Amino acid sequence: MARHHLIPGAVILGVAFILSILISISVPYVRAFDLVRTSYGTPRTIGTSNDQATEFRWGIWGVCASLANSGGDWQCVSRGYGYDSSVGGQDVGASWTRGTVIHPIAAAAIFIAWLLSFSEHLTVLLVASLVAFLGSLLTLIVFAIDIALFVRIKNQMGNIDGSTSPGPAFWMTLVVLILTAVAGCIVCFGRRRHKAKTEPYTIETKRPWYHKFRRNRV
Repeated sequence: MARHHLIPGAVILGVAFILSILISISVPYVRAFDLVRTSYGTPRTIGTSNDQATEFRWGIWGVCASLANSGGDWQCVSRGYGYDSSVGGQDVGASWTRGTVIHPIAAAAIFIAWLLSFSEHLTVLLVASLVAFLGSLLTLIVFAIDIALFVRIKNQMGNIDGSTSPGPAFWMTLVVLILTAVAGCIVCFGRRRHKAKTEPYTIETKRPWYHKFRRNRV
């Protein structure tokens, strides 16, 4: 049975899952996928130490700083779930970073939806679309958390003349949100088309109108 109408949803979910994995790795393991980054014209102190940095990058699992006068070396000063960070006397508490752990949870939901989308069973496809919508909902929630974290960091770092902007993982989350919502709809519509193609049908042959005037032959 041809299933070309089911392929687009699986492809989109696959792309969304890959992006979700990259976001979930995040800082400090991969500095390129940070949620928020701030740069300073004048180096700022890291926490309570004497070290100074010109740029900070916040992620899901920690924050990393580009050390001043060190040739661009990076130091990750906070690691783990729900971490605290302090820059130049400005604090970003664990309550602002704790919710970002939903990123890998959303990635897991998208992965399950992606696996289920390969099935041709109608019930499994229905579950796939529902799980995709769940992944989209979780991504929407965590994107709202990312926005709150960005606003908090921007306000705090603005007190010490920091220039704050969203990182790549921030925008990737928005892309994942759109992709999962679209994929959920495509899988749902693809299921309906697949159902229509698999249901048996009969061809009814209509007799000409004048046959009703003919007498049955014995």
